[in-house]
Amino acid sequence: MDIKKKLIIMGVCIVIVIAVLAANVIRRLNYKEEDSIDKEEVVKEDIMTIAEAYRLLSYLEYDKKGREALKTDINYADEDMSGWYDSYVNAVWKMGLIEGTITVSPNNALTVGQCKTLIDRLITKKPQLQGVYSNLSFDFMNAGEEMPIPQFLELYKALLELMPEDERIAKNEVLFILDREITEDGRDRIVADR
Repeated sequence: MDIKKKLIIMGVCIVIVIAVLAANVIRRLNYKEEDSIDKEEVVKEDIMTIAEAYRLLSYLEYDKKGREALKTDINYADEDMSGWYDSYVNAVWKMGLIEGTITVSPNNALTVGQCKTLIDRLITKKPQLQGVYSNLSFDFMNAGEEMPIPQFLELYKALLELMPEDERIAKNEVLFILDREITEDGRDRIVADR
């Protein structure tokens, strides 16, 4: 009788362990399916988006008033692409860095190849920026990879250093970031010391 009870208890334990393992496997499979759907829409936090790049590049020629005074001539291939970045996209188009018809959403990640193309066009417009690639800590060999924010900021800093002081609209300042919050409308807001 003792052996029978022990076998029954062991059998029940084995069934419970198998049920828990099966539930975990099923849960993971469902999670991977949901995750693969969202991957296309979500840009990683440390990756530069096209809109963010356009925003920074627009400050090489326009201040806020100048950028907002520009006549909007850009066209999006899909109306849903329009967003907070429209004035920046228009300014970069006026600078001659992109085409007037936007086929790729500015919310997408900026690739290394797209970045190189933008900077090459900028160098064509402003020949004094030709030495921008010489002292960078990275190269542009992997054109299809997403552009990390630190690398883009290193490139942007190099651009600013090559521009004559009197032509700079963006100025170098030390700014301490105190906090970061997301507003109700989904925008990222940085709290700084000024």
